[in-house]
Amino acid sequence: MFDFLGEGNYWDDYEGVDVNNDAVGDTAYVIDQVNMDNYPLIGFFKSFNIVWEGATYTFDTISSSTITNLNFDQPKKSVAFEVLTEGVETSLCRVTVPEAVLGGPYNVIVNGSQTVASDEESNGTHTFLFLNYSWTGNRIEIFGDTVIPEFPQALFLTVLMMATLLMVLLERKRAQS
Repeated sequence: MFDFLGEGNYWDDYEGVDVNNDAVGDTAYVIDQVNMDNYPLIGFFKSFNIVWEGATYTFDTISSSTITNLNFDQPKKSVAFEVLTEGVETSLCRVTVPEAVLGGPYNVIVNGSQTVASDEESNGTHTFLFLNYSWTGNRIEIFGDTVIPEFPQALFLTVLMMATLLMVLLERKRAQS
């Protein structure tokens, strides 16, 4: 078996197309008479881990370019990475963004100029950004609207509610005196 859950492997001699730009070929890659990859990848798969306060989050990419140096910047609500294209007119990149780390809507910056993801899908826990670009540049930045909070919101809400309750109780006690 050469594919799993709708994704397979990258084959450098795959000649199929990806009409819907999801980074998965639209036709199977035939290996031999009994083996085939039903969902060949159009680009290389690479996974990057980000560790934040003891938890590990994974950003996955499938790209016809070489992806390196993925960095998460919590205060800027962004993730950025370097891209190296070689000998191709157009490149594609699918970035899987964990929504717990960086939630949308998303703003994608390519080489300092704003661009829009060619497509965006979500499964409720991850957003898949599909980018197509034709340049030999070197940097993609993805800015989200939300990001892992520095101070957990649930804890903040609990402290706020307890402080309010304490103030109400103290006011009642003062009124009874």
